[in-house]
Amino acid sequence: MRTLTTMMIPLALLAASCATSTVDGPHDVSLTLVRPANQTLKPGETNKISIAIVRKNFDGAVPLTFSGLPSGVEVVEQDHRIEAGDSIRTFTLYADPGTDVAVDRVVRVRAEGPNGIATTQTFRVTIQST
Repeated sequence: MRTLTTMMIPLALLAASCATSTVDGPHDVSLTLVRPANQTLKPGETNKISIAIVRKNFDGAVPLTFSGLPSGVEVVEQDHRIEAGDSIRTFTLYADPGTDVAVDRVVRVRAEGPNGIATTQTFRVTIQST
């Protein structure tokens, strides 16, 4: 049952999403990353962000890298990967109380698959004044 549910969630996200990026590798392997939702926070707040992927012909863990976060904003979780068998993971963004206002800062999330394949998507982070 987990396999069916795990496959259905990303497929629904793909259907509803505006953007995905797919990278193909050897042996008919591919990795698709769904564009995450834009985020708005105030200093001192947290926000949840879901990162979804679709694997083809592999089942290993998929490491993620976040770059371009506004100064003072961090991903709370230390382990930035989607585990083998999972297709979605929710992370927590935290804006330090001293974080400056930022509007539509472009943040990149990079997903890495086997044999060096990788794909990137962007989302925007806005820090509002308190």
